[in-house]
Amino acid sequence: MLTRHQIRVIYEEGVESVTQTIRQLYEMIETDDERVQRLVASATAVHLQRIEELRGRIAGLEEELASRARQIHHLNLTVKDLSKQLREARELTRLVREAHLATVMKSSQTSSLPPSRDPRKRTKSLREKSGRKPGGQMGHRGATREMAERPDHPVIHSPQSCSLCGSSLSEAEVKASERR
Repeated sequence: MLTRHQIRVIYEEGVESVTQTIRQLYEMIETDDERVQRLVASATAVHLQRIEELRGRIAGLEEELASRARQIHHLNLTVKDLSKQLREARELTRLVREAHLATVMKSSQTSSLPPSRDPRKRTKSLREKSGRKPGGQMGHRGATREMAERPDHPVIHSPQSCSLCGSSLSEAEVKASERR
């Protein structure tokens, strides 16, 4: 930047000196203007490239956002459907529980049911399991009572009538007998 004193000196030198100074200033301005134009052009190209990259990225993000929005909408519909099913299942469970309790809680003391319809309470045996099968075990000798040679009181069992036709057997002949 020219100072006031420098401008006065140029002015006093005459018209030719002023013209020369103005040309030099124009050349400096044109040089600076060209340099600025080159900087703007290079900066603009870089910025345009960056702007295109950002536009592509924005388009990709918008696509992803739309996809996620559709997915969220689908999930919301699924949640609504499952919530409805859960409400229905809870209501059904409540009704079944009430019906079950209504029948279980009835007894001859709480309703007009006869005592024979009371639910039986099962008792659990306190005996511990041994792990053996029921019945006589292998190797165990039996303890059957033997028949006496002469019983103290013999008892004779004889049928009075036939079990099939009902006729009397008092006159019938004995075909077989056995001792027990």
